[in-house]
Amino acid sequence: MSARSLVQKWILVLGFLLGVPAAIIWASMPFLDMSHATYLTATKDYPGAIKALNRAISFNGGLSAAYVKRGYVWEKMKNPQRALADYNAASLVNPNDWAAFNNKAWLLLNQKELARALTDANVAVNLCESCPEAWDTRGLVYFLSGNYDTALADFNRAIALESDFGAALFHRARTHEAMKQPQLAAADYNAAKEFGYLGGGELQVGQNENKP
Repeated sequence: MSARSLVQKWILVLGFLLGVPAAIIWASMPFLDMSHATYLTATKDYPGAIKALNRAISFNGGLSAAYVKRGYVWEKMKNPQRALADYNAASLVNPNDWAAFNNKAWLLLNQKELARALTDANVAVNLCESCPEAWDTRGLVYFLSGNYDTALADFNRAIALESDFGAALFHRARTHEAMKQPQLAAADYNAAKEFGYLGGGELQVGQNENKP
């Protein structure tokens, strides 16, 4: 019996002893697989994470977060086609899942499809105006498009929402640098490093630390 099966068995047993309806326990099983997938992704066991997320999706195909997580793992495995398919599936299952659009925008950025990336980044921002990651993603699209003023506004919004957001600070530093503002750029580079974001002076496309 696998470790996963053993855990599921004991969850059912404990649920029975505590009087929790079996239907509720059984419905929680996909989330156990998703949690396990997060751990496996962190340990770089990407094939194992894919298997866990396949189980979760087979059990409940309506969980958009499972598709988003699997898409991210496919990106780690250098398979952008499957990643894009999963992000699209997530947005179909749940059109309000901002992370699906945000991650897809990053994927499209890596493929240098800026117009398509901007479309998805706009959706992500509109769905979650309180999410600093969404503003940072859109700001990066504008930056790579040469629209520095608009990029700066988006990075400012991301940092206002999360003052220790190292990636946004790094991206704002690059924007200040492009706008010939070296002192502001240096301050943001130092702040990004202070918060543990070591960009090394290079633009970090595709390194969104806030992906699932």
